[in-house]
Amino acid sequence: MTNKAISPLRRRMMEDMTIRGLADKTQNGYIRHVKNFAIFLGRSPDKATSEDVRRYQLHLRTSGATVSTMAGAVSALKFLFNQTLQRRDIANLIPTPREIRKLPVVLSEEDVERLLNCAPGLKAQAALSVSDPEAFATYLAPLRKTNWVVYAKQPFAGPKAVLAYLSRYTHRVAISNSRLIRMDRRNVTFRVKDYRVKGPRRHKTMTLDAAEFIRRLLIHVLPKGQHRIRQYGFFGNGNRAANIAVIRELLRAKAPNTNHSDDNPAGHTDDQPRTLALPCPCCGGRLIIVEAFAPQQQPRAPPSASRAAA
Repeated sequence: MTNKAISPLRRRMMEDMTIRGLADKTQNGYIRHVKNFAIFLGRSPDKATSEDVRRYQLHLRTSGATVSTMAGAVSALKFLFNQTLQRRDIANLIPTPREIRKLPVVLSEEDVERLLNCAPGLKAQAALSVSDPEAFATYLAPLRKTNWVVYAKQPFAGPKAVLAYLSRYTHRVAISNSRLIRMDRRNVTFRVKDYRVKGPRRHKTMTLDAAEFIRRLLIHVLPKGQHRIRQYGFFGNGNRAANIAVIRELLRAKAPNTNHSDDNPAGHTDDQPRTLALPCPCCGGRLIIVEAFAPQQQPRAPPSASRAAA
């Protein structure tokens, strides 16, 4: 804490920032920028005009201030004139600085090779060589031997929201036939939904070149060897048997006897009750299929007693 007196204007600005819940780092930055503005003016900022703000921005630009510094000063001054001083006419006239973007420099193959060789570690090399399939495969090679641990936490909207989100990708195709309107040798027209628009106007139509439509459709096709849904953790198909064996060893649990057959159920030693593949809906025992008949075919009637005696 400091014993230095705080001006009424700064105190009111600090109170306004606290009411709006600005972070401490943001509040300190705003106070610093307003203080520099007051030093430039030589008087209190509450008497400043739009021409004073313009001269201050020109001073920052000519003195070599970065774009981020000027953007922070603009945000602080807009908050001062908008919220604390209630002088929105000046705040609306403060321009926001823009960063000048330069065209990228295209490197030659030799320059790219030297750049990759100078990158420290596989992570940096992967960030630079994503566009090169061979270099990216080299980066992924040691990662395939790592035992990854999946971290999960409780979602904000509950598990139903997560399942609803994942079901759009696991139980639906890229585009349904009902969305297709017309197609020919060159173009495909289909219905789309613009989520940026609210109301009935969000439903629109889009026409794409046939090759572009096929390209977008193939993006949703999984590569060979990948699955839409697969289990992870100790139930993963790749290491399930080894992981369960380690778990049984740690828990000192008895392994089930897999030598018994279905014809000799008394020989099994598993403590868990067995579940039949086809249980009888009436008694729960083994269901024996006597006869199966095709659709629209009348089942054969059992023989009568007179025919059986004959």
